[in-house]
Amino acid sequence: MLHRLFIANMHVATVFILLVIFVSMYRGEVTVDIDKSVVCERESVTLTCTVKIPNVNPPTFIHWKRNNEWISSGYNVTVDLNAGKSYVYINSASTLRDGGNWQCTGGSFSGTGSAGQSIQDTGTAHLLISARATATIKDKGRLLFTDGMVTNITCYTGTLDPNVSFTWYLDSTDNVPPEQTSGVIDGATASILQLTSTKHLNNKTLYCSATNQCGTGNTDNITLDIRSILESPSELILDRLSHNSVCIKLKPGFDGGDSQRFIFEYSVDNGTWVTAPIVELTKEGDVLNRCIENLIPDSDYYVRVIASNKFGSSKPVYLALRTSAAPLKSGGNDHKENSTVIALVVCLCFACCKIYWSYHCGDLST
Repeated sequence: MLHRLFIANMHVATVFILLVIFVSMYRGEVTVDIDKSVVCERESVTLTCTVKIPNVNPPTFIHWKRNNEWISSGYNVTVDLNAGKSYVYINSASTLRDGGNWQCTGGSFSGTGSAGQSIQDTGTAHLLISARATATIKDKGRLLFTDGMVTNITCYTGTLDPNVSFTWYLDSTDNVPPEQTSGVIDGATASILQLTSTKHLNNKTLYCSATNQCGTGNTDNITLDIRSILESPSELILDRLSHNSVCIKLKPGFDGGDSQRFIFEYSVDNGTWVTAPIVELTKEGDVLNRCIENLIPDSDYYVRVIASNKFGSSKPVYLALRTSAAPLKSGGNDHKENSTVIALVVCLCFACCKIYWSYHCGDLST
């Protein structure tokens, strides 16, 4: 009895071993290959599925999935069962439409009905589609800085792209500012430019360039608007001087990027200052003219000028002067006064004679 049971168990084990060998022999090998190591947006790419099944040639089916879903009929797919290959042709690759995991399942089915045997395997490849690098600076148009200020300007790609490189340009591709660092900001690869604003950068243009294996993208140009504390007028020149007025010429200094006005003040002791009444400045080229009126003759004065606008006031520039003495009365006026006196004397004499004549003539007639 035991002998028969042992023989029966050996038969079962033999059948199990043969089944395992059969399945192992007929398990296929499927690989998926991509014809490019780097696939960029809007480029063509071909995926190739190769099916190899030992002792079965050729396979009887090859099917494709993308992200675990059967691909649509919109894809250009060819199948060559004799060669054990299938191809997917993508003419203009798109990340949203084509990117992701591609699975190819291939195998064969032998036999009929419940006695049939299916042998298949699946290969997988990940299709990464890279976009051409883009670059964006959030600030648009003009960037306003104060002279001497150190600021950070950030250039974003919009995606996390470890292969991107950045370059900043100032006015031209030959003028690359230093102090550039790269990193990840807000989930995107970015470059940070540390810029020290100085007056020589005023009105220059700045832009950023981002490059990856698929191309280069540039930001829009931005204009640097460097504002600073006003400079004092570069020259203060005495133009004309009289007994009661002084006229001054001045050359304005740097205006800090905004229109400026000039405050004229005068003092007799260099301590208490009086602001001159507002008078329109006249301009001759880059020179401004201004006169201060109603000064005291033959007196010492100090005049100072201060430039001012919304950024502040400049340091004053000074000018010391002395008005001339008041002019003497002219001889023509003395002659007129003397003539008036003479006329009065003549009139008085004539009146006296008339009175005398009337008195004496009247007595004789009586």
